[in-house]
Amino acid sequence: DQLAGQEISHFSIGTHVRVVGLIRGGHGRVDIDGLFAQEDDVLEFVVTTEGLGELHDMLEVPAK
Repeated sequence: DQLAGQEISHFSIGTHVRVVGLIRGGHGRVDIDGLFAQEDDVLEFVVTTEGLGELHDMLEVPAK
């Protein structure tokens, strides 16, 4: 939820990490261009082996 408010395309990293779908309010979507992340969204990714570390770093919650 700390990522809410960011454009969903922000979560795609080059060719290694791609957002391919979104589940919002129990309904799946693949037409996600121009949408912004909202609290409780579930993003679906396609990730290469090379992209696993990049995805982990992006989604890591900063220590408080």
